[in-house]
Amino acid sequence: MGGFSVCCAAESLIASVILALLPQTAADKITELCGSGADTTPDGSLRQSLVVRLRFASSALAQVSESVKDAREKINNLSSSRPIESELRMVAAD
Repeated sequence: MGGFSVCCAAESLIASVILALLPQTAADKITELCGSGADTTPDGSLRQSLVVRLRFASSALAQVSESVKDAREKINNLSSSRPIESELRMVAAD
């Protein structure tokens, strides 16, 4: 464990020195990479986009629910119209 803590302390010391020596350069690089933020969407359009996607998902789930309900009704109709195998055996035994 002693070697691990020495390693962590050395790493922290090196990172602190780098941060102290290059803060302006690093900030400039990060600003260049991230851009000025002018092309980000405003909060309103982001919210509107989220609402549209949630409505679409809600509609899709409602359609899935309706399909499952239809399938269940068809299965119930099939099972009620066909005699169950155990019922056939009981009739044959009589």
